[in-house]
Amino acid sequence: MEIKQGSFLLQVPKDAGGATIRTATVTAAITGTTTMMEYNPGQWIKFITLEGKAKLRMNNGGDFVEILPGQMIFMKPGDNKIPQPIMINVKKLVRTSNLMGKDFGDLRPEADVLVKETIETQNESRNQGEVTPAGVIVGGPTIRKDSGRDPNPSSVPTQTQTETSLRIVDYVNY
Repeated sequence: MEIKQGSFLLQVPKDAGGATIRTATVTAAITGTTTMMEYNPGQWIKFITLEGKAKLRMNNGGDFVEILPGQMIFMKPGDNKIPQPIMINVKKLVRTSNLMGKDFGDLRPEADVLVKETIETQNESRNQGEVTPAGVIVGGPTIRKDSGRDPNPSSVPTQTQTETSLRIVDYVNY
């Protein structure tokens, strides 16, 4: 499928073959995966893997970047390289997303179980101190820090690993 603008939730069952999602900038290949994607030309690309894994590649070539469960790619369409995935809070995303259950119905039971496994894995990692909250909430193309709003609407969230722990981004408003 080709996305020219907008957001979607896509669930491809493991036994249904695969899917290719193409934008003007990147192409995603998925098999047996539940993903969300948003593309706004000239502004941003967001790609999230809720369960399973996906591969994303720049249309002008280069290596695939693998996006594992609970990870997101956030980039500007003009970027010439896909950034490393960042970890997001899947539990909060599922609870707050308009694409999940509210207006569009529930996922297939098999996919729902796998998304819940992603959430449980993240909870266990938090409880064991392997990941810590980053204190960043990403909504659209801007970053809100604490209770203030980033004045630069073209900001792209970045996420880095520290030497001691991974950070998890609370991602809402998808």
